[in-house]
Amino acid sequence: MKVSVSEVSGSSVAVMITGNNVVLVGVIVESYKNGLQVGDATKKVSGTVIERSKIISEDVGIYGSCSDLSVFYSVVISKSKQAVSGCGVLDLEYSNISGDTAVTTSFWYDGSVIKGNKISGTSTGLYLDGNYHTVSNNEISGGTGVYLKGSGIVVENNEIINTVTGVNVAGSHDNVVRGNRIASSGHAVDVSGNNNMITNNTLMGGRGVHVSTGNGNTIAFNLVNMTGNVGVYLSKYTGGNLVYGNTFWYCYNYEGVDESGGNQWYLENATHRLGNYWSYNKASDNDGDGITDQPYRITTTTGLEILDKYPLAKPLISPYLQTTTTTPTTTTSTTTPTTPATTLSTTPTTPQTSEIPGYQYTPTIVAVIALILLAIVFILLRKRR
Repeated sequence: MKVSVSEVSGSSVAVMITGNNVVLVGVIVESYKNGLQVGDATKKVSGTVIERSKIISEDVGIYGSCSDLSVFYSVVISKSKQAVSGCGVLDLEYSNISGDTAVTTSFWYDGSVIKGNKISGTSTGLYLDGNYHTVSNNEISGGTGVYLKGSGIVVENNEIINTVTGVNVAGSHDNVVRGNRIASSGHAVDVSGNNNMITNNTLMGGRGVHVSTGNGNTIAFNLVNMTGNVGVYLSKYTGGNLVYGNTFWYCYNYEGVDESGGNQWYLENATHRLGNYWSYNKASDNDGDGITDQPYRITTTTGLEILDKYPLAKPLISPYLQTTTTTPTTTTSTTTPTTPATTLSTTPTTPQTSEIPGYQYTPTIVAVIALILLAIVFILLRKRR
C-alpha cells in the first residue's frame, strides 16, 4: 500500500493511527509535511508496530502520543526535522533512519532498545532522554552521534563516525559507553556528569575523552588512537575520576592533561597496580615486571606533580586491531535478515587452510589423490608382469 499526501490535500499528516495493536507491514508513505502520527492529544495508543515500510516526510517522520512503538526493517527519512520521535518506549531495530535529528526518545519513558540500525542525523543521530535505554550494534553519524540526557543508558558495540562529537554524556550519570569505535573531528567522548564508565572503546578525534565537569567517572581499557589535540583531558572542575589500562597511541600534542590534580591516573588496590601505556614514555623496564622503572608525568598547569605511578611497558591493546561493526542493510523482503555481529578481536583466528595461499586441502581432495596414486601403482605392477 502506498499513501502520498501533497500540499493541495490540506492535510498535515499522511497516516494517523488511533487504535491499539495496529500493525503496518509493507506500507510506503510520502508526505509534504508529516508522515505517520501514532495517537493524539485525546488518546494515547499502544501496540503499534511498523515493519518493512518506508516513510518519507518533509517534517516529522513518525511521532504522536503512545505508550510504546516498534519499528523493524524499515526506512524513515525526514528531510528537515525528526525522523523518529519516540512517543513511548521505543523498539527500533534493523532500520535505516535519517533526519536533522534522526531519533529521539521521550523523557517520560525508560527502557528503549535501539539495535542494528543505520542512523544518520544532520545535527544529531540519537537524542536519548529518559533512562535505562540500550543502544547496540548501530552505525551512527551526525554532528553529535549520540547525545545522552538520561541516566543508566548503555551505548555498546556501535560504530560512531563522521561526527563532531561522538558521544556527549551531557550532565547525566551512571551511563556506560563501551566497545564502540568512535571517530570525530572534535571530542570522541564528551563528559559532564558523574559515575559514568567509558571502557574498551577505540577513540579517535581532536580529543579522545574530554571531561569538562564530573566526579567518579572511570576511563579504562580504551585505545586512544592518534588524537589531534589531547588523548584524555580532565578539566579543573573534575575530581575523583579514575584513568587506567588505556593505550595512548601517539596522540598529538598531549596524551593526558589534568587541570585539577584531584584525579587518579592508575589503579591501585590490594590486588592490582595498573597504569596506562603511553607511547611517548621511553622509560625502560629493567626488572621485566611490565611497568616502566619511572612514573609518567601527566601534563598540567596546576604546578602539582600528577603521576601515573605504574605506566605500562607494553600496550594492552594493539593499535593495529580495529573494532568492526556489521550492520544489516535495510530490506523490504519477507526474509529475515541475519543478526548483525560486532567483533572485538584481540587475536587473529587460525585460518582453516593449507600452507599454500589460495589452496585448501579437504578430505575429498585427499581421497581423490590417493585413488589416483593407487591406480598408477596398479598399472605399473601389471606392466612389470
